[in-house]
Amino acid sequence: MTRTALLAGLVAVIAMPALANQQQLARNAGVDPGLYSNSQLTQLIALQREGGNRSLIDRILSDPQGAPLVSRLSTSTHGSTGQ
Repeated sequence: MTRTALLAGLVAVIAMPALANQQQLARNAGVDPGLYSNSQLTQLIALQREGGNRSLIDRILSDPQGAPLVSRLSTSTHGSTGQ
């Protein structure tokens, strides 16, 4: 039991800087912590600081889960001549 508690405490201590970093990034971006990835937060901060593309900022803010840039790839072979 003590070993499990010690291990859980160690994991918590190791994870704290990452959590603090994510919270700080969210604060700097002006959004709630936990909604956006570190990558999205970094991109938001950079775009906001440089007066970046408003449509890209809005796209990130409107979709915290990060919709893929390409939503569907065609695997159709119609029209293919290489048989």
